[in-house]
Amino acid sequence: MITSPITRPITEPITRAITATGTGGSAVPEPAFRYLAGEGDSLTAGTNTGGTSFLTICSTAASPAFPSYYISAVGGSQVSGMVSRAAALDATLGDDWNFLSVMIGTNDLSSGVNIPAFLTDLAAYLDARRAAGWLVVLHTIPPRNNAAFNILRN
Repeated sequence: MITSPITRPITEPITRAITATGTGGSAVPEPAFRYLAGEGDSLTAGTNTGGTSFLTICSTAASPAFPSYYISAVGGSQVSGMVSRAAALDATLGDDWNFLSVMIGTNDLSSGVNIPAFLTDLAAYLDARRAAGWLVVLHTIPPRNNAAFNILRN
């Protein structure tokens, strides 16, 4: 049996020894509530995957670590679409751990976007989400059965 290196640390109880005033260096449990949000295109939204989103699969695999999740993704999205939805996404932030899963780029690359501009816009979006309070996880753009696309992707 293969055990994913990602799910094991997430599903086990998480504690971190921190030294802060009043703790005496003892282990302090992290917040029990973890919130997962997903942003991106149809792969995250689930519109071209038989209705099952990438985020649903992640949340289920890591259960019970992520008891709640929110999908902001929209099929066909590019980075500009994520930017337009950012305020609504940020409004869902909770008080504890807020993970944001971002899988974007397939539609940008397919449309012939300027690669340096795409990377600059994506970096600005990610920086703004971190500044808003998200713990951001950026996924690699998945390959396609298209050599020209895969050259751009790499």
